[in-house]
Amino acid sequence: MADINVLVTVDTENLTAENVNTTVVLSDDNDDTDDIPGDSSTFDIIKAGGGVSIQWTPESKNGTDSVSITGINKVTGDDVWDVEPSLESGTDMWLGSLISNYGDTTYEMKYDIVFEVSNRSGESFILDPKIKVPAGDPPPEDDNEG
Repeated sequence: MADINVLVTVDTENLTAENVNTTVVLSDDNDDTDDIPGDSSTFDIIKAGGGVSIQWTPESKNGTDSVSITGINKVTGDDVWDVEPSLESGTDMWLGSLISNYGDTTYEMKYDIVFEVSNRSGESFILDPKIKVPAGDPPPEDDNEG
């Protein structure tokens, strides 16, 4: 199970290449939100200290159409991946993990979520949200040595 679970909900009945940002809703269990309400390209995953795994799971709003993520790729910014996202074998979920950050710098990366929808044969769509990894407190020392 991932530390942060992102649900990628696509309004497949109203989706066009021009309105991806408003017909795809990103939500997670880390209380992250859109910087501009209703515009998923402004969705930020923010995790102080990093060092966590993130899972993206696609679904259709109508529950009928199939949505498949075909790629999660860095576009610009810092490389925040410890393990780059990849499709989990036997599932429709993608899993990756963030670098740990206990310094003074906030790392930020814009990335693409590339996906296809079963009712749009051969057409791919792209959403480009962000990930921020602010500096966090280091984990406590292990006092049980030796």
